[in-house]
Amino acid sequence: MSCCLVRVITGQLVKVLEMLGTYNVAVKELKSILSYLYTNQLWAPHCVLLVEALNNILLSVQPDVFFNFSGAQGAALTLPPISKWPTQSGFTFFTWLRLENPFDSQRDYYKPVVYWFRTGKGYGFSAHFIGNTLVLETAGRSHKKPQTHPLPISFLHNQWYMLAVSYNYRRLRSSELECYVDGQQVLSTEVSMPSSDDIYDKCFLGSSPSATPDTTFQGQMTAVYLFRERLNRETMAALHLLGPGYKNQFKFDAETNVPLTDHQRKLLFDGRLSEAVVFSYNAKAVDGQLAMESSPLENSSPFVHSPHATILEV
Repeated sequence: MSCCLVRVITGQLVKVLEMLGTYNVAVKELKSILSYLYTNQLWAPHCVLLVEALNNILLSVQPDVFFNFSGAQGAALTLPPISKWPTQSGFTFFTWLRLENPFDSQRDYYKPVVYWFRTGKGYGFSAHFIGNTLVLETAGRSHKKPQTHPLPISFLHNQWYMLAVSYNYRRLRSSELECYVDGQQVLSTEVSMPSSDDIYDKCFLGSSPSATPDTTFQGQMTAVYLFRERLNRETMAALHLLGPGYKNQFKFDAETNVPLTDHQRKLLFDGRLSEAVVFSYNAKAVDGQLAMESSPLENSSPFVHSPHATILEV
């Protein structure tokens, strides 16, 4: 085998190793790589490539745990019924996500759902992908069809994005819908809020109620939060700095070692954000098929009964 071919194959293998390492690398695996680098007081062949790969793995922004959605039939995270959605005070949906499934032009109805929060009559809020574009939907009595708002950006596959969708209720004029991606506002528009006081008993992450392969999400989500207020631009930027690995309750600034200004620490940890958490789920708080609701205990629960979500074939 020629030296050129060996270099090409070695380079490709190192790239595969780096890609796998960005998902997860165990201590035992890391020790094996390091032991290869230095043997018999000599640097091993191709060690420079391995060192570069390890450095790139460390620099990559990756969460340590996440919900992994397979995109298969029935795969979803099902939330219990919510007695009343916080439309009157406004709300913000927040998570980090990574889209894995490639767009298939042969599947016209392929619309993988990120979240679905609606009543039995179909009123409420949802978001789904069409190709690489995320489309936000708001459905209420005042419109025959849901109001749709596609985001003016493309979501690349296998890349983490911070997503925050915020609704601001206004009584005397049109309400506002804002969306932030990676801490930057990408959408601001008027919207009519659903006026229904019905129970929100169709609440899902990663799927619509039908949970068919045409609507199930294929990819990952980190900790998911719902806040009972519209979060401002500064708070969104501060949340982005925390990165996809944050999964706590915004109570103590010692929960993160991310460099923050005094103002940013105040925005995140002065107690207001913690008090605004309606519900929170993360993959660290999982017991079998149950995803444990992880909002602060002192916050009032919006759920009709047990607040824990069910993992279905995820």
